[in-house]
Amino acid sequence: MSGKKGFTLIELLVVIAIIAILAAILFPVFAQAKAAGQLSKCLNNAKQIVQGCILYEVDSGGAMLQGFKTGNWGEWYESITPYMRQMEVNSSGGYQLRGVWICPSMVRSNMKSNGSEIPADYKRCYGYNTYYLGGDLIPGSNPPKYDCHQSGEVVKSTKTIRVLETWGYHHYDLATKGWGTAYCYPPVKEPTNCVPSRCWPPGWHNGKSVVGWVDGHVSTTKVAPPFSPVATAYTGVMQKYYNNDGANGDPYFRLTYPKP
Repeated sequence: MSGKKGFTLIELLVVIAIIAILAAILFPVFAQAKAAGQLSKCLNNAKQIVQGCILYEVDSGGAMLQGFKTGNWGEWYESITPYMRQMEVNSSGGYQLRGVWICPSMVRSNMKSNGSEIPADYKRCYGYNTYYLGGDLIPGSNPPKYDCHQSGEVVKSTKTIRVLETWGYHHYDLATKGWGTAYCYPPVKEPTNCVPSRCWPPGWHNGKSVVGWVDGHVSTTKVAPPFSPVATAYTGVMQKYYNNDGANGDPYFRLTYPKP
C-alpha cells in the first residue's frame, strides 16, 4: 500500500508566497475603500450641519446662526440641535457629541493626566465661522453684546465658509492628539488663534479637510500641514492673503468682497 501523499515544503512556501502577494495587492485597495467611505460620511455630516444652520435662518427671519449667545463655548450646537437631534447636554452642561458631529476619521486622543479618552464634548470636529457670520463679541459692549448678520449680506454664498473641519493641536500638552474646537479661525480676523501650532484643519482625508459652505453645498479643500512655522504655509481656504492685500486675507471667510 502506498503512503498518503501530503504537500511538500516547497509547495507550502509557494502557497504562502502567493497569499502574501495577494494581501499586499488587496490591503491598499481595502484601505482606500475605507478612506473613501469615511470621507463620504464626513461630507454628509457637514451637509446635515449646514442644512441645520439654513433651517435656523429660515425660522429666524434670515438672521444668521450665532456662534455665541451668552458667551458660553459652543452655543451654536444647541441652536441647531432641534433640526438634527444628534446631541445631548449632560448634567454638567457639556455637550455629548455624536452622530453627525463626529468625523469617522477623527484621531483617537487620550488625556495625559489619566490615559482616558478625551471627553465627548471635546470631540468637536466641525468649527463654525462665527467671526464673520455672527455671534462674535462686540468689543467694549457692556453688558456684552454679540454681533449678528443677515443671510442677505453674504455676497457670494458659494465661496463663504460656514463650517470647516478643524482640530486644536495646541492641546497636545493635555491630550496625546489634542482635541476639537467649536470654531474655525480666519487667518486675518483671528491671527492669534489661526496659527499652525494652535488650531488647524487636520487634513485627515488624504491631506484634505471638509468644508460646508453658506449656500449649503460641501466640498474638500487641501490645507497646509499643522505646525508649519511660515505664513506661506497657509493654502486653500486658509490662505493668508488675497491679491497680496493683508487686510483682505480671509476671502473664503468674509461675507463681502473681495472674493475669489
